[in-house]
Amino acid sequence: GHAPRDGCKLHGRRPGGIAGASLCEHDGFRIFIGRAFCPDGIEGAVAGGQIHALELASGRELWRYEAGAPVDCGAVLCNGVLVVGAMDGSILGIEAGTGARRWDFKVGASVTATPALISGQVIVGADNGTVYQLDPMTGRATAKADVPESGLIRSAPVVDASRVYVATTDGWLMAIERTALG
Repeated sequence: GHAPRDGCKLHGRRPGGIAGASLCEHDGFRIFIGRAFCPDGIEGAVAGGQIHALELASGRELWRYEAGAPVDCGAVLCNGVLVVGAMDGSILGIEAGTGARRWDFKVGASVTATPALISGQVIVGADNGTVYQLDPMTGRATAKADVPESGLIRSAPVVDASRVYVATTDGWLMAIERTALG
């Protein structure tokens, strides 16, 4: 074999019924992809979602997790746990090696923002205007911050040494002191 060129197609895989797919995360061996799917191929009628782990070298599917709701965001990988939000108000912790659900944290509003990692904790915003800090191993909330008078939080958090920044759908850029998150 020869080394692939940038931008060339290495593998092709498109499971049927895809309504949308997002690149989630990779660990050097596997790539994790979330997707929503349409019942009977009806465009725009999203019924559920899945998370797939594919082997990077071959494109072979290693496992598939049925999320039960559309997965329309990226994910973060921490210590072998893939953390991803779903539109049913769940933040899921999935074992990267097996695809088994480790935990399911319910927030009561859609989670379409890609999580971020800071100091070994997962930070993610939800459509209820709350930013959550979770322990990636247990799914337990270690802190949360309500963003007052805001729209939906659909942006991935951006983190610097002292603050967490999230953008809202009503045009606000909110800065949350990291000390407020524990």
